[in-house]
Amino acid sequence: MKVTTCQPARVNKFEARRLALADLINRFGRGGVARVAEVIGKDASYVSRMLYEVGKPGKKRIGEESWDVLLLKFPEIAKSPWVSELGQVTLREDRARYTAWDAYDQASSTTRAAVDVLLLPPTERHEAIKRWAGLVAAVELIERHALEAINARKSPKTVASETRMVGR
Repeated sequence: MKVTTCQPARVNKFEARRLALADLINRFGRGGVARVAEVIGKDASYVSRMLYEVGKPGKKRIGEESWDVLLLKFPEIAKSPWVSELGQVTLREDRARYTAWDAYDQASSTTRAAVDVLLLPPTERHEAIKRWAGLVAAVELIERHALEAINARKSPKTVASETRMVGR
């Protein structure tokens, strides 16, 4: 699929992302859309709609999460002149600066207490919570399924397929 990338007078970040994606796909040549779609975990038709010009029905804008995935999977996209012109050569600045500790500092005291319990060494944690059987079970569940939950949050396809499997 050959996508035209002419120089518009003024490009906003979403158009710059579209043009950078088009450049990437054009470099892959035939099958580029399918290749990108597979790597980022989206349908090829969705990626194709990301390439639609503004105003075309069915167009999908390349939002922050999709852009972050593209940057992680295809770091070379950051070198596109479309993107670097806008200074978007890395993940969104506010996300890059936003650390786990920033989230911790902004959390409620109840959430911070829960995180503190989870961060205790296992023997200390067990001693601290052993009086509350429900809390012990909850911590065990969190430890068992937290990584799955985070990974599922990153991949909507995973959540949908797991939901279908549970319903069987």
